[in-house]
Amino acid sequence: MQAIGATGALAVAGCLGGESQANTEKNEPAAEDDGLPAAKSVDVDRIARDPTDIPPPVDWDEPREHDVTIRTERVTAEIEPGVTFEYMTFEGEVPGPMLRVRRGDRVNLTFDVPDDLNMAAHNMDFHAVYGPGGGADATTIAPGDDPA
Repeated sequence: MQAIGATGALAVAGCLGGESQANTEKNEPAAEDDGLPAAKSVDVDRIARDPTDIPPPVDWDEPREHDVTIRTERVTAEIEPGVTFEYMTFEGEVPGPMLRVRRGDRVNLTFDVPDDLNMAAHNMDFHAVYGPGGGADATTIAPGDDPA
């Protein structure tokens, strides 16, 4: 998959569904008679990407080619104590990583999607990219598509 970037950033967040709640007073999972499923075990302590994690300004004058592989990962995290949510992330955090390129650079994007997550379309949100929807046609992969 290829997209042409112009000082772009990729940032994606997704979700697979289903939040759960727990009895926060006793710090125990909610009872089945509450009608809510119990909170799931969390995979990470922090789901939000550090907002200061920004790549440095570009330091090149001529167009370059960038090979970028983005790994899709399902992660369960707490929204608040005792309340969990199952996220579909890129690189394990929300939003996905930021990539800084300059006008005229070429970005070769490859999705690394495990088979168990290959049930829905995936795409990246590229800001300042040429084409309808920020190049969405060039950055969308459907279930069963070749991720390269």
